[in-house]
Amino acid sequence: MSSLPEIPHDAFADSTENAAAPLPPARPVLEEAVPPVGDPPGAQRVVRLGIDDPRWLRFLESRPDATVFHHPAWSALVEECYGFTPFAACLLDGDSRVRAGLPVTEVRLLGRRRWVSVPYADAITVLADDDGEQLVRGILALKDDAGVSRLDIHGRAVAPGLRLDARAVTHSLELPGSPEEVRSLLTAATRRAVTRARRENVTYRLSRERRDLTETFYALHLVTRQRQGVPIQPRRFFDLFWEKIIAPGNGYVMVGEVEGEPVAAMVMMHWQRTVHYKFGASNDVGRRVGANFQLMLGAIEESCRAGFAHFDFGRSDLPNDGLRRYKSSFGAEEVPLLYSTTSLELEEVGSGRVGAMLAFGIKRTPPWVCRLTGEALYRFVA
Repeated sequence: MSSLPEIPHDAFADSTENAAAPLPPARPVLEEAVPPVGDPPGAQRVVRLGIDDPRWLRFLESRPDATVFHHPAWSALVEECYGFTPFAACLLDGDSRVRAGLPVTEVRLLGRRRWVSVPYADAITVLADDDGEQLVRGILALKDDAGVSRLDIHGRAVAPGLRLDARAVTHSLELPGSPEEVRSLLTAATRRAVTRARRENVTYRLSRERRDLTETFYALHLVTRQRQGVPIQPRRFFDLFWEKIIAPGNGYVMVGEVEGEPVAAMVMMHWQRTVHYKFGASNDVGRRVGANFQLMLGAIEESCRAGFAHFDFGRSDLPNDGLRRYKSSFGAEEVPLLYSTTSLELEEVGSGRVGAMLAFGIKRTPPWVCRLTGEALYRFVA
């Protein structure tokens, strides 16, 4: 039986002193919102700041509920990969200090402009000491002034004109004080799956090497996406993911191996107090020996050792009962994932007849079809 490898505490960036990725010089204020007529001088106002503005980063570091999706690195990754324009929507007080905020990205596709907070993030929280309504009202006013057609927030937001869309669930685990306590949270079936993986000599290693993301994980991810009939992200997305997230110390790759051969891999992100499971992949061997159970347990245990408080398993669509049971089996709490939007339309990417035809084609064609489909279509699911 193989043992779980130990890693030093400083293998994770788990404090605000070393967790924030290095940033380039600050971008200027993009647009100031004038306080309403009749308000006294110094009244609070909602503005658009550059994502690298020092005021925005200082505010993020003061918020224990901020995650890597709030961090400028994620917005920069999306900007460079897809050409969308990010900014930080902030409520400033009379001294120009940020009191509430939310990262937003302007998505321009097919002649339409839409604001999203934030693309390709499973869930994000409006950062405010209250319900954030004043901030969101200001964002809506800026949207209207800019002639933008739609606002989508990947989380719950409060303001007139917004509707809530309960389209998925998320799973979250409050991490116990020690790795040993994690195992008591597992269901009996998951404990058996971990035992089987150990019996099959599944081991894992933690890596921040570029090749383990862009080659080892990508190869397994392509196999998984083709099996599922889902387009894969553009290859440059993972090059930028390594550059923006992993290289500065805010993420890593877990590689599961059997006799030295990769059979499964997971991509993790972390900042402030929260660890995120972002991607997972496996080949037929990895699925057979239960490598994904071994990797997930290892990720949770390593997060405990590093002193994180929360483990986020990410989004699961409502019909995906198998994935939901898998995440719940590690002791995670399932809660509805509410998105906020100004649109009256429900958009479920990949659903319906077109989605079924796309899945059918990807499953039955060579891998390059999955890659090219992702290159062509992935920007449209922002």
